[in-house]
Amino acid sequence: MVAALIGIALVVALAIAVIYAVMASRGGSSTSSPGSKGSAKADGPRLPTPQVVDFHVHGETATAVFGVPLGDSEAGQHLIDLLSLAAVEHLHKKQREGLPLDGVTRIDVQAQRGGEPESITVVDLPNPGELPSPEEMRVALSPAHDPISDLATVVADATVSAQPATTGQLDSVAESVEHSGPTDAALRTMGVDPQTMTLSELTTGLFSAGGYTVQDGASTISVSSEPTAEVYKFAKPGQDAFAVVLPHTLGDHPEVPDKVFTEIAIAAGQSNVGQILLITDKFGPYSMYQREKRTKNVVFVTRERLQAFVDSFGLG
Repeated sequence: MVAALIGIALVVALAIAVIYAVMASRGGSSTSSPGSKGSAKADGPRLPTPQVVDFHVHGETATAVFGVPLGDSEAGQHLIDLLSLAAVEHLHKKQREGLPLDGVTRIDVQAQRGGEPESITVVDLPNPGELPSPEEMRVALSPAHDPISDLATVVADATVSAQPATTGQLDSVAESVEHSGPTDAALRTMGVDPQTMTLSELTTGLFSAGGYTVQDGASTISVSSEPTAEVYKFAKPGQDAFAVVLPHTLGDHPEVPDKVFTEIAIAAGQSNVGQILLITDKFGPYSMYQREKRTKNVVFVTRERLQAFVDSFGLG
């Protein structure tokens, strides 16, 4: 009888231990941390993580240096908030890997100016060694909608001008396009300086911020009449698009030749490529309206429409 009772007790104890282990495991997996399902659900789509190019701890200060260009201006508040969050998340990762932070009271957040690190802010810790919660610092810069789905409607409101008054020389993209604070911050975190950017850097940076992966080159699309044109594929679940990026170069005619629209329309009609965008800082002729009407899966973002194209991402 005693042996039977002891056996029952052992079985009950073992069952309790198993139940406790399962509950603990579930509880541990539900704790939110940077990159966990809990934080992803709260965040929605996020920008690519800014690259930490140097990290060290000296005394009470942890320093995180990012490969983010500051250009000639002071860091905006959106960029400061974004890099502060990235620095805190980096320290959380280091702490999980076993780095002791007991004596750390502050994080010096630095970016690049002229290839040299420069401090843009200091994050004070609540208590020595206690990192702030990333969830309380979350920065939302990704679009709340799909940029490609809305692009045709947005840029259609940007009027195409008559023949351009200037010839041969146009202001650069960096000089002619304006950015909101969040857009400026999003581009800089991906290594793009809006003050010196090229048309390709603007295009790939915006689509990366919109949650697309960027693939250089697409064998199914080509523009033989413009050898300087670059082709990119932008992809995310349920949505693919191709972009032909055609920059204006010194000495070129400042208007897109009609044969470019013809080549893109032919590619759109013959290939199963989804939507094709022409993105250029050249002016657009009136003839492109008819091309857009006849070919539903093409959008022409010419110089007159570039600002609307940037604004369509709705960053912030």
